[in-house]
Amino acid sequence: MAQFPGLLLWTDSWVADTAHLTRLERGTYHDLLVLMWRTPGCRVPNDNAWLAKHMRMTPEEISQELRPIISEFCQTDGNYLFQKRLQKEFVRAFRHSSKQSVRAKSRWEKEKGLYRGNAAHAVHPTQVSKRESYCSRAREDDEPEQGVAEKKAGKISAELFQLVAAKRSTSEE
Repeated sequence: MAQFPGLLLWTDSWVADTAHLTRLERGTYHDLLVLMWRTPGCRVPNDNAWLAKHMRMTPEEISQELRPIISEFCQTDGNYLFQKRLQKEFVRAFRHSSKQSVRAKSRWEKEKGLYRGNAAHAVHPTQVSKRESYCSRAREDDEPEQGVAEKKAGKISAELFQLVAAKRSTSEE
């Protein structure tokens, strides 16, 4: 799985930069960007065999379809291919993720005394009454009492209610 499973796509830049490409070329370029995004360092080896395998293309398709796209949109350091804007977005996503992680840890450190220490009981004390009311409602729905059944009968037709009650009694036996 990729470090960041979501890739932010700036549609105005995408349309402006790829308007001259055919649908096949745009799809190939998009696949290349996704492959780079999912690869460590946001770069892929500058090797036709590796690209053919990971792009699900033949070596002929790599040289005829992919290499012109690479020469137009990508840079190389000799061994690897990369796209500057994609790397910039990766750094932005990494910084955002790091900030969110720090915020979550800070909040946990600040509020961990309010919780009981067990994940099953990790409910804020002010939410306990809400939780208990949800549980009691669920129990009422599972096993309706006589008063609850009469209230429900007023909402739905008596005939439908009798059918449901008959079905429940036969399944209990």
